This record gives sequence, C-alpha cells and structure tokens, in this order.
Amino acid sequence: MQGELVIDLHKVVRLVEGMKVRELAQCAGTTVEAVVSRVVIAGKLPGSLGLRGHCNPEPEVSKEPEVSKEPEVSEEPEPELGRFFGRATRREIKVIVDRWVLGRVLVACEWNITHAANRLEISRRRLRQRWAAVRRPAVGALMAKLASSEPVRGIPAGPSLAELLERRATHREIHRVVDRWVVGLMLAAEGSNVTQAAKNLGTTRRALRGIRDSKVEGS
Repeated sequence: MQGELVIDLHKVVRLVEGMKVRELAQCAGTTVEAVVSRVVIAGKLPGSLGLRGHCNPEPEVSKEPEVSKEPEVSEEPEPELGRFFGRATRREIKVIVDRWVLGRVLVACEWNITHAANRLEISRRRLRQRWAAVRRPAVGALMAKLASSEPVRGIPAGPSLAELLERRATHREIHRVVDRWVVGLMLAAEGSNVTQAAKNLGTTRRALRGIRDSKVEGS
C-alpha cells in the first residue's frame, strides 16, 4: 500500500524485466525487486545503492568498427595482369590482386567488414590484415610502375578480376585462377622447366607444382 494505491510488486517486476532493469540491479549489487520498488514505485534511487564509481554495465551494442576507408585505393582501375607477367613475382601479383579485389568488395559492402568477409568467404581478421598490407605506399608505387609499362607482346591480358567478382568467386577462388594463369604461362615460356619458372616467379618448385596440378572450381 502506498497512499491509496495498491501495487502488486510481482506484476510490476514482470512488466519491466525486459527493460534492462536486471542489468541495473546487477550493477547496483541488489535485486530487480529492490530496483523496481525504489525507482519505479518510489520514483527515486537511494544513495545507499552506491552506483557512482561501481557500475560497469555492458557497453551498448554499436555498429562494428569499420576498416580504414581509402577512396584512392578502392577506386583504382582494374589491374591488367598481362602487364605484370615477367615483371612481378607471384607474391607481388597476389598483393596487387588483393588491393583491387578487397577495395571493390569493401565499397560494394559499404565498408562493412562482416559483409565483405562473408562475401569473400574469409575471416574478418584476415580481411583486416590483408587490407592493411595492400594499402602500403610501396604497393601503390609497384602498381603504378607496372601499369605504366608497355604490354609484353604475345602475352594475353589475363583473367578479369571484375568478371570473377561478378561470378561471385571467393577470395580463394580468385587467387587460384590467377595462380594457375601465371604459372601456366610461365611454364610455357620456360619450356616446362619447373626450376626456372619457379625462380622467375619468386616461389618454390613445390608451390609451383602444387598450383600446376591443382584444379580450378568448375573446371
């Protein structure tokens, strides 16, 4: 009884349980019933609860931190892989491919790292690491240098990264296609000499053989 108003405490508790009163009670080191009776019914919070300096509620669920936006990177034209043949190592080509592919997917996903990672079927941690790596100035300088070079006569343009993304290829599938293209081309240029082809691409013979003998999805 409070004045002339009869209050059923248990009913009030059930009504406000979904209003984060339980978290408030935990912070205050008291019960839900106590909070309801003091705050909802009495209309004030007693100083004895000692909330100041002791409450450590869970942080509000906010939008996931975005990766660093780099418009100049994400808006770069698609690299012509044929220009890189014989002028870049396999590792350098992979970095260049990632720089363009990750940038395009992040833009398409409005810089939501979870959506972009799901689209490429890689972990968010992996996506963050690769994006940080490909944004280095040295990578941009390498791309600019290779892009300005004259096309090598007789070398095909190479796989289209835009078409691979259009076909919803995953990160792994894109690199598999590019690897098989560059390795196959280098082996042909070196008369199937695995040792020399591996040396030209800056990789090992074992890695080269693995790429050569692998199968692309759908092939």
